Amino acid sequence: MNRFLLILLFCFTSFSQIKQSYTIGGNLVGGNSTQYQLNTESTISNDSSIWSWTINPNFIYSEYDNDGNMEVKQREFFTTGNISRRYGKWKLISNVDAENSYQKQIKIRGAFGIGIGYDIIRKEFLKFSVSELVMPETYISNTIGRDLSSIRSSTRIKIEYEGKLNLSSITFIQPAIWNNPPLNFMDNINIRSTTKLSLPINKKLSLGVGMIVNGSTYSTFINHNIKPIDWTSFIQLQIKNF
Repeated sequence: MNRFLLILLFCFTSFSQIKQSYTIGGNLVGGNSTQYQLNTESTISNDSSIWSWTINPNFIYSEYDNDGNMEVKQREFFTTGNISRRYGKWKLISNVDAENSYQKQIKIRGAFGIGIGYDIIRKEFLKFSVSELVMPETYISNTIGRDLSSIRSSTRIKIEYEGKLNLSSITFIQPAIWNNPPLNFMDNINIRSTTKLSLPINKKLSLGVGMIVNGSTYSTFINHNIKPIDWTSFIQLQIKNF
């Protein structure tokens, strides 16, 4: 972990072409029922001919009216960071994930992995890549006696398109290949997908819509009242290179 953070610091100080984007969005419902939601996302990245790295934190918060009292419905935080070294169309990749979830009763889920990636398409306006990592993971639950250690196979599919409309989509599929204590294969699979479609207003601003899908079969396994898949749609304003 310390080595990874040092490499990220090296990237910050060594590369000048750092890209930044910050988005904020949400919705408000009133009348017979009251509910509001806020979602934020930041992306800081650099993509040179050899090295590339990305840090991408996400946060969702919502409350709803329960008989006159506003109660928390979502307080979901997820961040991922990765760094890669390119060898032609192939890449050596290191990745870190961290998650805290009120809905799924996850106190902290942290994972670190290393693997390889491949650029299927790499052009100025279109990028399409896949990667495969092995990721040891620690899962600390809010439910007593349900902490878990796992080793995951992490598949990432990433698509980016820039034109009159911009499209970005990142999907993680992460089944566990080893668990302690032991679990059935279907009882510990993570899925996460973030898809955004945005219309540029100018070089720095764009308005977009998107959807976040977050799934965890282990959360359902430890609490049958929790559904395995959550999804959130949103409208957001994005600021680039602020």
